[in-house]
Amino acid sequence: TSRLYGDFNGDGLSDYATVISPEIRSAANAYAVQCKGGCNSVIIFSNKDLKAITMKGAYQSQLENLKDLNSDGADEIGFWDIKPTTKSLYVFNATNGTLLSEPIVINTTVHKNLKLIDVFKKTGTNKITVTSSAEVNGEWVLKSKVIALN
Repeated sequence: TSRLYGDFNGDGLSDYATVISPEIRSAANAYAVQCKGGCNSVIIFSNKDLKAITMKGAYQSQLENLKDLNSDGADEIGFWDIKPTTKSLYVFNATNGTLLSEPIVINTTVHKNLKLIDVFKKTGTNKITVTSSAEVNGEWVLKSKVIALN
């Protein structure tokens, strides 16, 4: 399990987060994945004050340190839920486990090598700009939108 380092509780000290992924029992195909005990991933933190975050239906994932997006002094944690044709980014305030915005879904069939830096940047207090692909009149274009964080 890889560790993602950051200051997730805002105490000025480095903590780490890891994901406990489910054990995949069978995958008849990429769309019919079955896991032992359900396909849920759990984000756990080295700092015991931070509660674990359960992601239902997530069997393949990646964590990302999004730095302090909401100006509370603690790093936000990004959870990428990786599926065959999409990657969804969930932005969490690790100090209380709340989701700061709707999941940001990227169509990876269209953009295979989209990196976080291309799609996501802090653009002011409690605001991020997300750039992702959208179909407009049959053409795939990149669209940016500003998302306000709760």
